[in-house]
Amino acid sequence: MTKLSFTSICAGLAMATTFAQAQETIVPFPHKLTMTYETTGFDNPESVVIDHANKALYVSNVNGPGAEKDGNGYISKVSMDGKILKKEWVPGLDAPKGMAMHDGKLYIADIDTLVIVDIKKSEVIAKHKAEGATFLNDVTADTKTGDIYIANTFGKSQLYRFQKGKLSLFMEGKQLDSPNGVLIHGDKLLVGSWGNDLDPKTKESKNPGKLLSLDLTSKKITPLTKSLGNLDGLSFSQNGLFISDWISGKVYYRANKSGEVSQPLSFNKGTADLVFDKDTNTLIIPHMMDNKIMAYKLGE
Repeated sequence: MTKLSFTSICAGLAMATTFAQAQETIVPFPHKLTMTYETTGFDNPESVVIDHANKALYVSNVNGPGAEKDGNGYISKVSMDGKILKKEWVPGLDAPKGMAMHDGKLYIADIDTLVIVDIKKSEVIAKHKAEGATFLNDVTADTKTGDIYIANTFGKSQLYRFQKGKLSLFMEGKQLDSPNGVLIHGDKLLVGSWGNDLDPKTKESKNPGKLLSLDLTSKKITPLTKSLGNLDGLSFSQNGLFISDWISGKVYYRANKSGEVSQPLSFNKGTADLVFDKDTNTLIIPHMMDNKIMAYKLGE
């Protein structure tokens, strides 16, 4: 009886581990992507955001180690067709990564600080220290409430919220699975996780991350995919969600209706915080290790 119980327990644990690490099934990409431009000359570009009002793109440049306070980081201003208008549009940052826009301001994650830029003035107007943060990464804005959410990826699995002028810890715990990409979607926060059990040198996770949905009221987390990779950027097209994998260089696409996942593109390591422009049906991807951004037109 004791032997049977021990065997059953081992079998149950094996099944649980297999389920936890189950890989997402990849189907053929249902659309077509055609490259429209490639712009070089950046310094470890990590994130791109679109400013339709000013007909510009903003690109964050880490320009060195991702957690070093060296003052080398900056934000570039780029035309809608990929031409660099001002390389160091906002200089003097440390290692700027994720960004989000709201109400004329650009919110930037910079290691352990949320930096706020007045876009019209092209200058930093405020900095808010995220107490306890170790590696702030992606940023998203809830345009209905004005709240800003920031993911902390390495060291601690955390989410911060900037609300009514104050930055505070919103949520923390292993269930966030090293959150990286964040994106507001209705009353939910979508999270692209990096995964867990990281290699200390490469930061690659033995248990790859997945796409999660976080209810902002109850804080309940619902997985939307099985394991995919070391996820980074999230951005919606009209019919699906584009997701980047920093380590593998792959770009995934999750269809809104079916939930099926495809892999339309694959690059070198460093495919970072991408963005999709619904006005022009264009996907813009920063390549952090190759110092460039690339744009792709989405077709049927």
